[in-house]
Amino acid sequence: MLTLRKAARTISDLFIPPTFNLLGFILIAYKTEDLASNRITIILSSVIFGVILPILLFSIMRKRKLIYDNDAVIKEQRHVPYYAAIVLSLLGMISIYLFAYNSYAFFYWLTVGITTLGLTVINYFWKISAHAIGVAAFLALIWLLESTLFTYFLILLILIGVSRLILKVHTPMQILMGTIYGFFVTLFLMKIFIGN
Repeated sequence: MLTLRKAARTISDLFIPPTFNLLGFILIAYKTEDLASNRITIILSSVIFGVILPILLFSIMRKRKLIYDNDAVIKEQRHVPYYAAIVLSLLGMISIYLFAYNSYAFFYWLTVGITTLGLTVINYFWKISAHAIGVAAFLALIWLLESTLFTYFLILLILIGVSRLILKVHTPMQILMGTIYGFFVTLFLMKIFIGN
C-alpha cells in the first residue's frame, strides 16, 4: 500500500496543472506555427506565465504557511493561486499578442483564463479537481488539433484521477466534474474563438 501511495504521490506531483499548460502551448506551437521564433515565444509565454510564476507563488505561499500542503486540500487556500492564474493568463495572452501573434495561442490563453475564473467561482461553493481540469483541457486541445496523442493522454487522465483518489484529496465526483468541466469548457470556448 505504501508503494501505491508513493506512485500516486509521484504522478500527482509530476502532472500538476502547469505541466499541461506547458504541454498545451508546445502542441499549439508545433501544430499551428511555422516560424521558429514564434514557436519559442509561444512556449516561453507558457514557461513564464503558466509554469514558473504559478509554481513560485504556490511555493511562497507554502513557505509562509498560507497553504498547508502540496494538494491545497482546504479549498479556501486555493483562492489566491486561482486569482493569480487568471491575471497570469491575461499576461500570457498579452505577450502572445505583442510578440508572436498566433490565434490558437492567444485564444488558448484566453480560454485558460476564463476556465480558471469559472473554477474560482466553483471553488467558493465546492472543490473540484484542478488536476483533472488541467489534463482534460489539454485533451480538448488535442481533440481540436487532431493529434494522435489523444488515447495516451486519456490513459494519463485516468492515472491522475486514480492517484488523486488514492491520496484522498478528491472524491470520484470532484474528479469527474473537473474532467467534464475542463474538457467541455475548453472545447466550447476554443471552437467559438477559432471557429472550427
